[in-house]
Amino acid sequence: SPPGEFVVLPMMPGFVADFRAGLAFVTSGLATRDLPVPAATRTIGGKLQDRSSGAGIPGVLLLAQSSAGQISTGFSDSAGNFSITVLAGEWEITPEASSLAPLGYVGFGDTAKVVVSTVTGSASNVSLAATKASALIYGTLRDNRNQPIVGLQIWARDSSGLYEANGLSFASGGQFCLGVVAGDWHLQPDEEASAALGYSSQGANATVSANRAFRVDLTMRWVSAHLRGRLVGADG
Repeated sequence: SPPGEFVVLPMMPGFVADFRAGLAFVTSGLATRDLPVPAATRTIGGKLQDRSSGAGIPGVLLLAQSSAGQISTGFSDSAGNFSITVLAGEWEITPEASSLAPLGYVGFGDTAKVVVSTVTGSASNVSLAATKASALIYGTLRDNRNQPIVGLQIWARDSSGLYEANGLSFASGGQFCLGVVAGDWHLQPDEEASAALGYSSQGANATVSANRAFRVDLTMRWVSAHLRGRLVGADG
């Protein structure tokens, strides 16, 4: 890999990965990182369902992240039921937005995420309700030289913090489309990926009505100069 910061997460049913232990910064040569993978002692079970009909939503990746930085994953089955193996603690359960999007649903924003406690034992009957997309934001992603940017992730979040959506710009013109709900949204190309490609990302706002498609063309600026320096404390 090129130099940079990486997180290595071993995933296996019945075990839990540690985000902080898997963090490695590679400058050059070989970086060694031993990864503790403790056996799970609890389970979180429930159902991912359509908010309107109550029907189960199958085949969606769910991420469980503890307040201590541990991570576990699971998938909803054909009826929308899921079971994730975890440790004792407080866990935030989130269906991945990129897994919901192909099924026509918007992702969960920060204020809609569900926190489950397994301090005293396993948790069951956890209900996660996903909302169907009812509007569309579409457009193109190009740089200030009018060149299309392909394969970059684009995030959108609504002003209430309840919903988020994401997608990729695709060939050949850098087109993208995001399923959303009615409301005020902010779009932003992935900032870290943009910087790695040599761009300064620039977001945009959109107000979308139900059952309507709203066009937003995003432009990113090619970085042509840098400011470099050194930050020191009062002691030098």
